[in-house]
Amino acid sequence: MWKRLLVATASLTLAALALDVLIGIFVIAGDDSLPPYATFSEPTLRAKLEARLEIERKRPPGYVGNYDAELGWVLRPGKHEGRYESGVINSIGARGAREYEPRTDTSPEPGLVRFVCVGDSYTFGTEVADEECWPARMEILDKGFEVINFGVGGYGTDQALLRLRRDGTQLGAQVIVMGVLLENIARNVNRLRTLHYPDTPQPVVKPRFVLRDGQLELLPVPYASRRELYEAALSDALRDTMGENDYWAGDDPWPAWSSIARLVAGRRAERRRNPWLLWQDPQGEPYRVTLALLETFKREALATGAGHALVVLFPTQGTLDVFRGGYPQWYEHLLNDLEERGIEYLDVARALIAAPEGTPLYLHQHFTPEGNDIVARALEGWLSLDPVYR
Repeated sequence: MWKRLLVATASLTLAALALDVLIGIFVIAGDDSLPPYATFSEPTLRAKLEARLEIERKRPPGYVGNYDAELGWVLRPGKHEGRYESGVINSIGARGAREYEPRTDTSPEPGLVRFVCVGDSYTFGTEVADEECWPARMEILDKGFEVINFGVGGYGTDQALLRLRRDGTQLGAQVIVMGVLLENIARNVNRLRTLHYPDTPQPVVKPRFVLRDGQLELLPVPYASRRELYEAALSDALRDTMGENDYWAGDDPWPAWSSIARLVAGRRAERRRNPWLLWQDPQGEPYRVTLALLETFKREALATGAGHALVVLFPTQGTLDVFRGGYPQWYEHLLNDLEERGIEYLDVARALIAAPEGTPLYLHQHFTPEGNDIVARALEGWLSLDPVYR
């Protein structure tokens, strides 16, 4: 009986191992959506990193490109061509060819309102031309508007706040806008982008804030240059360094060699990254950090002398489709939390839902020119309620 039991156990073990191997070969081979994340050990990726590192080593002293040791990344002044973030960046790093006169006085001027806008790709206006993003559309709608667009694709609310601190507080804006894609709640607790977006094709890092005794504490990027970043990735130090205090670290499969364990860990990681679940947990770290960032934005924006610190909430197409049937409880709770904290907000989902039937609102992932125009008109309508500026 014992011999039969041992033979059966061995047979089942071998069958399980064979199944594991077959899954690895035919099901998940090359699938970078499964953990372990951010190892940078895949041969093709590693070869590309080594080639990029050689390029960085040959750069002249002082060259920084789009890497930014303070913000993670930023678009430098000049013309940029790419699938998504194409366009002109002016001399102060804002989108568009228009240059803005320096100003420090935030007092209202008849017929002139200056906005400073920070945020992610929905603020930048990814996938549309310079004149089609909503900040530019606002200037077209009202010649008395100056709308400075500091949006950058992929930013979290934390990076947008740091961008405001560095570039946006000395421009004499009467209105300071923080654009918030609802997905940002997940970015706000991330340091190494590959841990949150596993299909990121190269090492990308960002600063983040943590809450210590109820106060935001900045965890900066520890790499002064992209060269240092690539060297850390190739030495396997990047994952350990940036994984510390990254909310999305810790999804490694066990045992690490098992294809089945990778599948299970991957599905668990996918569920954990659902932004809706994060918004439904007011006691969770992502929610608390995000609300603290918005409170800090309000305080610091108003401290510049601006009359308004406005949070503009952007839904993805999938989220908007759900909102058409009525707001879910978690979103109502978010709006209530903003109101309780005295944070001004504009819920552009209402304006998008009210658009005439058949109006194209989204392209690949971002607003169409028509969608951007709806956002611009919603902002214009919001400001028209304030007699100080109209």
